[in-house]
Amino acid sequence: MLSVTAAAEYLGVSKRTIRRMIHAGHLKAYRIRRRGMIRVTRTDLDDMLYEVKPGDVQP
Repeated sequence: MLSVTAAAEYLGVSKRTIRRMIHAGHLKAYRIRRRGMIRVTRTDLDDMLYEVKPGDVQP
């Protein structure tokens, strides 16, 4: 499991973006009970990525 910081680095986005994704329900997160730290799985991060086809990109 990855911290919010590590997840942000993995996707190349800010920690704030990761927290927004979690809050919006786009990214599943887990809280470690005693410490209150938030963790996400690499699998859930990878599931957010998708292939962009040539016709999908607007100039």
